[in-house]
Amino acid sequence: MPDSRGIDVLSLFAAGSLRGVLPKIADDFKQSSDAIVTLRLGPSGMLRERIESGARPDLFMSADMGHPRRLAEMKLAGPPVVFAVNELCLIARRNLGITSENLLERLLYEGIRLGTSTPVADPGGDYAQQVFRRADSILPGSSKALMRKAIHAVGGTDRLAPDDHRSPVLEIFEADMVNAFLGYRTTAVQVLAHIPSLTLVELPEPLKVFAHYGMTILNGAHPLADAFSAFVRSPSVRKLFEAHGFRTLEERRSTKGSTD
Repeated sequence: MPDSRGIDVLSLFAAGSLRGVLPKIADDFKQSSDAIVTLRLGPSGMLRERIESGARPDLFMSADMGHPRRLAEMKLAGPPVVFAVNELCLIARRNLGITSENLLERLLYEGIRLGTSTPVADPGGDYAQQVFRRADSILPGSSKALMRKAIHAVGGTDRLAPDDHRSPVLEIFEADMVNAFLGYRTTAVQVLAHIPSLTLVELPEPLKVFAHYGMTILNGAHPLADAFSAFVRSPSVRKLFEAHGFRTLEERRSTKGSTD
């Protein structure tokens, strides 16, 4: 709806893992439409709960398809569409010597403090659980061991302010809460730019997990919500996603790996 100055304002609830790219998308949309996009960033599951409890943003951009599908099933929103693809990887201290080849064995070492996002509240935690469940195919018995030792270090609270673009994963490494973190490739791009002693480790093929991000328009949304949804899926914005570490849909189709 228009604000007190007569300017159109779109309200957007979005996954915290979009913090690196979404402000730029919002600015670019303003240039083409004169509409302001206000952002509420946080764990997708907790944002979905806020909508179920009565919050009414114009759009919801989730790090999975499950949460927007639930809103559609509840008749609170339209059918979700995929707008981006992320991938799980390991962010680790270089001195741990973790590689794709020895990743699973090293993660089971007693000295590895392995962090993940919080399952259910944050899709990143659910994707990490998928990786753990697949681990037995490489090393029998490792799945339960990894689930027991994993520290749910982020994604448990909806504490992000609208202008908070700093990844909480950066904070837990700075505080030395963990020395390895199983999370999104896009998070790794952000965190490694600030902490050179970290490295990105690709998951071995049997453990690869991809995240399909879903967007849905809430019932009663501003008329410009459809235009914003189309803008997010335009070729120029897809290139922007790729520049921030997201995978293309074409790459996802040509690569094996599980997804939600």
